[in-house]
Amino acid sequence: NQWEKIFVPIKKCIMIEQVKRAIQQIEKLPESKQIEIAKLIQDELSWDATILQSQDQLASLAKEALKEYKEGKTSDKSW
Repeated sequence: NQWEKIFVPIKKCIMIEQVKRAIQQIEKLPESKQIEIAKLIQDELSWDATILQSQDQLASLAKEALKEYKEGKTSDKSW
């Protein structure tokens, strides 16, 4: 699609600018805060990768849970 060739690169440029601005703000913070933010970002990226890698397993577990629910094999919990 010709519009994707135009807008996708523009969207990527905007995101890159947002990241650059965020990094500039982070650079002004004390080192301890920078480390904290870096760990949060790394944790988030790691979590995203884990979720992407486990999509088939999650889908299988969801199907199994739905089947058990439909068969009346589940119960309400108050937690």
